[in-house]
Amino acid sequence: IIVAVLSANKGSVKEDTIWLQLHLDSTSAIISEYQPKVKSSGLRSNSASLTGVLSNTSSKLVSYLASKYEYKAGSDKNLAEQIKTEQDAMNQELFEAKITGALDRVYAHKMAYEISIFMAEETKIYNETNDESLKDILNESYGSLENLYDSFNDFSEGS
Repeated sequence: IIVAVLSANKGSVKEDTIWLQLHLDSTSAIISEYQPKVKSSGLRSNSASLTGVLSNTSSKLVSYLASKYEYKAGSDKNLAEQIKTEQDAMNQELFEAKITGALDRVYAHKMAYEISIFMAEETKIYNETNDESLKDILNESYGSLENLYDSFNDFSEGS
């Protein structure tokens, strides 16, 4: 699945970085909506950590894009629409999980999946760029995401 996502997203380093930044922001918005509804305190705590990583990385990417490409947030409507479509689908799944009482399990699964996508996107950009400042941003984010992945992936409602 990850390979399919990445091969479908073959763009320039600039486009890929913008897409990553938009994806980070959309996932942060979903976390903000569903984190308070999660029953597990451990899962809420991991979500808070994930939000911090996503916000920090997004902020650094916005600054990087502005300085390197004079990019202005919100200027890429096509990528924003793609991200919105994906966000709507995840929102729908989480809403249904909330109604059926399976929110914690589905939420943990979705966040583990999102983290794996972020890590794959970051690896792809890292391998495509020669810009050390971008590599530093991606390296820091990747390490933090890697630490959080297992906590979401290994979540069980009995713990």
